[in-house]
Amino acid sequence: MALFVVAYPKLSDSDRKLISDIRARNDRQFEIIKPHITLVFPVDNIDSEKLCKHVEKVLCQFSTTELSFKSASVVYGKYEKQWYLFLMPDIGNEYIKKLHDALYTGVLAGELRSDIPFIPHITIGIFDNPTELDRLAEQLNRSNFIINSEITAIDVVLDEYGIDQDIIGTKTIKRIDL
Repeated sequence: MALFVVAYPKLSDSDRKLISDIRARNDRQFEIIKPHITLVFPVDNIDSEKLCKHVEKVLCQFSTTELSFKSASVVYGKYEKQWYLFLMPDIGNEYIKKLHDALYTGVLAGELRSDIPFIPHITIGIFDNPTELDRLAEQLNRSNFIINSEITAIDVVLDEYGIDQDIIGTKTIKRIDL
């Protein structure tokens, strides 16, 4: 089972509905995990207790922060060979990058994938073909949406697998307040 670290931005009811409506139609992870920002990608060779202690230690250097999402971008995942629709933070982007970099120290130092650039985002769609995705991104960006949120805690999360090894859900094993 894999562990990863995420931030669940606090969202207003209307922003949560907007994101959920898009994800329900376009993101196959919709049923697995709530809207989130991945800070540490799945690792399966680190003890959960060690990871939790590391995250707690790193988070002592950080406090809550406000985020604002005003744009949607299409990104190609060359390893997964899929297209993604990301909500990109206009405010809070540097904070998320610093938090990500700080987490990839200590027990996580050897886990950083330098071949994959870190892009702070909330995934709202996963596609095999970019045509529909481009239309959706264009439509969202024309709507001049603004999603204001806040990060007040970070979660260490465990993937839960079914018999066929598909991820059936996630479970927070530790929430750390900022």
